[in-house]
Amino acid sequence: MPTQYHQFGGREPNIDWYGANGHTGYQDFHALAEAIAGSASPLRKGDKSAPVEVVLGEFVSEKRSQELIILRLGTKLHGSIHLLLTKDERWMMEKALRVSSSRHAWNRPPLYASDFESLSPIYFATTDELKKKLAALKPKTKQKDDSKANNLYREGGHNPYRGAFEHGRVIYRVLNQSIDPAKYSLDNLSWTRGLRICSFVFNTKGIDDRPSTEKLRNPFVLDVGFCEAQLPSMTVDYTKAKHIVNHGNRTLAAKKPKQKSSHGSENVNAADMPARIQELFKDSISPTDKPMILLVYHEEMTMNYLRNIGVDTTRWRDLLKDLIMPENASRARSNTAGSASSRHSRSRSPRGRQSNEYSRYPHTQGSASSSSATHTSLYPPVFVLDLKELFIKLMRNSQIEDVNDIGRALLFEVSNYSCAGDEAALAIDIWRSMVSGPSLDEQHEERSAALASSPQSQQASAPGPSAAQAASSSAAMGSDDEQDPNDVSTNPQTAPTKSSNDNPLDLDVSDWGDSDEDSDYMQSSSLAPSSAMDSRQMDTSEDTHLSNNDRFSSSTPTSAKFRQSVHMIPSPGSEGKPPKRFEPLIMTLPSVISTPLLMFILGAALEIAIAISNGNNGFKVPESNIFDAFGNVSPQFLASFFPTLLIMPFAFAWRELDWNIRWYQPYLVLLKGYAKAETSLLLDYVELGCSHPSYFVAWDVTSTQTVGLAPAADVSDLNIFVAAAGYVDASVLYSLPDPPFVEKGWATAALELPSNPFLNGTLSVDTAGIDTNVNCSNPSEPPTLTPVSGSTFLNLTSKSIQDCVHSVQFDPSVATQQYGVDSVPCPGNYSSVDRQFQPVMFWFFHVRDDNNQSEVKTVFCQPTIAAFQVTVNSNLNNGQVINVTKVGELQQDNNVTGFGGLSVAQVSNGVVFDPTSNPFIDARANSTNSIVPGAIFRAALKDPNGLQATFNLPNGFLDLTSTLYTRHLATVAGSLYFVNQNSTLQGNVISLLPRLVIDPLPAHVLALILLVTGFIGVFIHVINRRKRKKLLLATAPGTIASIVALTARSGFGELLLPYDDEKTIERKLEGLRFRLDRRTGAIVAEDEVEPLEGVSVVGPDDATMSLLGNSRGKEDVESSTLLARQAASGILPWDRSWAPRSSSSTPPPPSKTEYTP
Repeated sequence: MPTQYHQFGGREPNIDWYGANGHTGYQDFHALAEAIAGSASPLRKGDKSAPVEVVLGEFVSEKRSQELIILRLGTKLHGSIHLLLTKDERWMMEKALRVSSSRHAWNRPPLYASDFESLSPIYFATTDELKKKLAALKPKTKQKDDSKANNLYREGGHNPYRGAFEHGRVIYRVLNQSIDPAKYSLDNLSWTRGLRICSFVFNTKGIDDRPSTEKLRNPFVLDVGFCEAQLPSMTVDYTKAKHIVNHGNRTLAAKKPKQKSSHGSENVNAADMPARIQELFKDSISPTDKPMILLVYHEEMTMNYLRNIGVDTTRWRDLLKDLIMPENASRARSNTAGSASSRHSRSRSPRGRQSNEYSRYPHTQGSASSSSATHTSLYPPVFVLDLKELFIKLMRNSQIEDVNDIGRALLFEVSNYSCAGDEAALAIDIWRSMVSGPSLDEQHEERSAALASSPQSQQASAPGPSAAQAASSSAAMGSDDEQDPNDVSTNPQTAPTKSSNDNPLDLDVSDWGDSDEDSDYMQSSSLAPSSAMDSRQMDTSEDTHLSNNDRFSSSTPTSAKFRQSVHMIPSPGSEGKPPKRFEPLIMTLPSVISTPLLMFILGAALEIAIAISNGNNGFKVPESNIFDAFGNVSPQFLASFFPTLLIMPFAFAWRELDWNIRWYQPYLVLLKGYAKAETSLLLDYVELGCSHPSYFVAWDVTSTQTVGLAPAADVSDLNIFVAAAGYVDASVLYSLPDPPFVEKGWATAALELPSNPFLNGTLSVDTAGIDTNVNCSNPSEPPTLTPVSGSTFLNLTSKSIQDCVHSVQFDPSVATQQYGVDSVPCPGNYSSVDRQFQPVMFWFFHVRDDNNQSEVKTVFCQPTIAAFQVTVNSNLNNGQVINVTKVGELQQDNNVTGFGGLSVAQVSNGVVFDPTSNPFIDARANSTNSIVPGAIFRAALKDPNGLQATFNLPNGFLDLTSTLYTRHLATVAGSLYFVNQNSTLQGNVISLLPRLVIDPLPAHVLALILLVTGFIGVFIHVINRRKRKKLLLATAPGTIASIVALTARSGFGELLLPYDDEKTIERKLEGLRFRLDRRTGAIVAEDEVEPLEGVSVVGPDDATMSLLGNSRGKEDVESSTLLARQAASGILPWDRSWAPRSSSSTPPPPSKTEYTP
């Protein structure tokens, strides 16, 4: 029988033990939280300190949504979340509490898995946590589920990746056996036996000027990374990691500097690239009982690329529901639930991308048994999961470009290099981090808070919305403030606006009340600063001419809606000197011509500067500051500051011109006449680059050392060995680089670097270097542990690849983790030399946590050295060796390797020494012998996957031993094989010489913009000025006083109220036409009318054009004499021809407010 679920909390619950009503669910959720998550709750099984686990369901049932439509006044539910108890848990709770739900709660039918997109666990350690969740699910009103938690999932708010996120959490816990599958209706777990979790990541060309659709359809792939996870831990299996570099695209630049994978890279020709990737998916073509979850970044681009190279993806699917809930997915699309049509029409995920998606493969039962242990199913071979969409759903931030950006936002340690191999491994770590954590909403709050408090969010700008905004968003979700998450703007520069096609029945959910007008008013008030800023952005379009059907009146406007008194305004100049037309300085003729003309000249000057820069390789910039008047200011800053200072006046003047044109445009529309409200009253209207070419400067460098054995007195006290071992240990603890004059296995003679300051300078010098090779290898066969009779000791025996067998004894009862190193008197004649010159065997021991079995690893090393003539490149800023390049054999006689680099002296192993009679020297010997293997073991402990992961890897301790033992011997070599001797060497200092050059491409573009802008600007402003000359404005447009003066006698202001919003004003002014009174300049309004059939209504422009000839392609309706009379008098002789049909037959009296020449 399928598992039944009962909702508690939220709207319309099945469970309301504490004072429920029909809609809001419960009145006392504090008592409900105490009953379910309290210490006495029967849901706390066994350990009372363990958190309570309940089911979190994402509700997408179409039938359930339709039932809620009427109650929610037209607002559909998409992806709401609910807290659920199983039928058994409900029965157990009611039996323990001796309570029962009210009648109307029992009448609500139980829910099933087919009603949900996902069912996943949510944990509450305390009653406070459950109270907080119940408070977020509490609806504010009785009409709809407007709770803070579910307000985010209104119409259009649902995304299938929320369910995919929770499915991942279920998969992780099923694999780790931390949840009961039956509780989440997981009837068939056959997929767990052969499941693979892999990642596939690639990097594309950094600069790609193709259209975005083409880049999406056919990406330029530089390298590909493929990685697989170890199950059930979901840790990265580096032995199966692949980094495939497309050799054909090696010359293309990536978005970030390239680097090879730390786990090995493979170069493949472009022709062989498809076959190489097809091999990765050769077992992922047909339905299988061993499905793969494939993690990708940007699913559509990835699938297009795989199809382009011939990978068969026809049977692949996206998301995870068809993997863990195939029966429920098919049942939701069937007719068995009684709502076939509605459920069939529902899509779990957006299928609008069907052309780029994969075909749906029908679920196939492999057995009739209902037992999950024997029930076998065939699944689609691959389930694709887009990490980008998961991250957007989790952090509500879409400003990311690659996997590294996701890792950086989730506070992973991420490099700034481009390497698909490392990014594929990071993708698995990211997904494991997501699915092993709490549910999506809780995880969003935790990660947002962590990101806001992290140093990187305080020092650098993260991609997308800032951490503070993310934290405020999450705080709004969890706080007691009744804030609608939909009102949180994702763009801080854009004020949220109400869509014109919003559902009129969708009530506002703010705390201001249930009135739409009140809520809209409060919302518009909160957005007032933004609206005021945007009010200047008026439409400057000239597409406002009047057609023959538009009406222009030169008589007094009349309207039944209001009373105007424009005729009572005295004519300008009748009471004294006529008012002077207002014209700002920036709009005078010299300004409107000089500003664009100067930009034209500046563009021409920039083209001349480009030619000079190309001819002279830029302009010389002094290395030292010669501008003493400015103090200690960088010359590069001054060189870029003055060009910016030069362009700022032009930019400011152009901005002022643009703003003034926008301010004047509504008045020009009114001057033309017969303007609608939305087109008049409501009209809301240096690139210089610096490059730094390198130059070479000859420099004398003093070498303070040369190759030679250090004096015996300096070696026998073992200070150099214990100091080197301590540095190796510190480098593991604090992630330190190699010490000065040491680079990997190279130790070079110390140099006295020049002290002069250089701009990003490096020193290149030829000197002597010692190359240390530790020659470490794994044993030829696994080491063995045998008990020593009569004691608690174990005898460790291991055999090297040279058939050298060595044994050590240790007491495992002392510690479960032990390590050490011992000299090996073989192979060959090493048995006759001192212990400090013999090969060594490192050994590492621990007891496994899972089965308490002893496990041991050994590594054999036989160090050698060779002396060479090398070229050393050092950083002059910190003295670190950048790289060492071997030039040839050392042509210098010495007592270390002899002439020509041939070995003379014996090579010290640096970790094992003969005992002496000096207790201090013996203490240093014991310390060195313990520190070096201890540092290797500590490095294994720092592995993100734990110590056991290093023991599991075949070369885990071999790689660590080779790296750290090499660092130890190379550091020792700097003191052991070099003696003090001053000599002068010839070196080259590579620095950067400042040159100010003009980048041709952006400079040409900028010059072209300046030239075109200046050329066009002259004509636009001259033409616009001619139109403004007819405009009578005595004050600056846009001020409140000027608006009051222009409309005080117009009358239509009586229709408006101070608190009307924009839509209300537009509705009230509908049906009116506006113009400027030619006598007084006041804004007047008149009713909009339709012309009589067969009669054309013309304005003054139409009359003038009729005198010059019919240019609009319409037949004349009157004689030219009559039109000439209209143009001369300004009064229409057929007043009744354009009057409203319902108006009186008596023509209105002639206007007394118009000036007639």
